[in-house]
Amino acid sequence: MVDYLKQDNPIIESIPLFLRDNKDLNITYDKNTCNVSVKYCLYDKKKKRILKISESRALCQGLSKISIHAEEMAIRDIIRLDPKNKCDIYIWKYGKGGEIKTKYCCKTCTDLLKKYNMDRRIFTFENGMKVSALIDNPEVSFGNMIRRN
Repeated sequence: MVDYLKQDNPIIESIPLFLRDNKDLNITYDKNTCNVSVKYCLYDKKKKRILKISESRALCQGLSKISIHAEEMAIRDIIRLDPKNKCDIYIWKYGKGGEIKTKYCCKTCTDLLKKYNMDRRIFTFENGMKVSALIDNPEVSFGNMIRRN
């Protein structure tokens, strides 16, 4: 077994999606922000290709929100890039060693996905398998807790 934490350049685990063309996905990885940054991709299951890969991002000081969650950005992109509603959304995080970690939606994102009828189209990875990213009684995100106080 490889000790990922001692490596300077850890091996990034590939996402377990079947792609028609096995090209390099060019996923960026920063060991210092991996616990905060959530990745997402829009996956066309019929054509077996990824339309877009991106991640959540922090916002500048003075705005009412601290960050834009990956789910919010994915909804914006999927409305623009997938007008026929054929794509699924996958969200995940990377651990410090480059391994994929499960990421579930917060309460705000769960409500937003239900509003846009995308609650059956968002998934995460658990032990190499896709599972729903929505859970019963999701937590309020840390940024929303700070904003409400």
